[in-house]
Amino acid sequence: MAQLSSRSNRSSSTLAHGRMNGHSPSNEVRAQLRKLAAAKNDLKTELEAVRSFQWANKHLIVDSRNFYPTLFRALLASMDITRADFGNLQLLDESKGTLKIVVQNGFGPRFLDFFNSVHPGQATCGTAMKKLQSIFVKDVTASPIFRDNETVEVMLDAESRSVRSFPLITKSGRLVGVMSSLYRASTACTGEQIFVAETLAKHVANFIERSEIPNDALASLATVQPSQV
Repeated sequence: MAQLSSRSNRSSSTLAHGRMNGHSPSNEVRAQLRKLAAAKNDLKTELEAVRSFQWANKHLIVDSRNFYPTLFRALLASMDITRADFGNLQLLDESKGTLKIVVQNGFGPRFLDFFNSVHPGQATCGTAMKKLQSIFVKDVTASPIFRDNETVEVMLDAESRSVRSFPLITKSGRLVGVMSSLYRASTACTGEQIFVAETLAKHVANFIERSEIPNDALASLATVQPSQV
């Protein structure tokens, strides 16, 4: 304890001396302060993600009537967990074998029109649909998944350079949709973030399977706003 106190006093004296002499803190001190600030922000972000997951998970379990608002909140939770800038959730239209966006956050008409109907193997979401596993693309401009220039152009126009898609697979093994997180810059998730996001995706899938899906779910894009949640 005495050693700790001594180190603390020396550190305080050094900083105080620098201030009294009109000197700004050293580069090392600045670096430590930045680390402390980053750690505080990371902790705040993680706590927000935990709260979002808990809220969404609770409603996914008990609330099967408020279909769109519950899916939208689950999408926001997934975005919090993966620290995404944008996100969307697609349902599988089994009659056509395609994915259709039913809730989204952050996209404009061009993106929504272009990805209005996604086939297996198309883009990241279609690849997750085809392979039944999470798919991550660090940079859409350098990935063979985004083969044509128009798709890349639409992604970049939507400020989405990086994307991670999670298939929504029920306990029985049935694919019901895909949930995607998109980023302005190339972004990688930690193993913990991926695990929690995949767990949430499973709960979303089970919610969809036992819910009474509205008749318009696959007929037109759902426009659920945060104020409606």
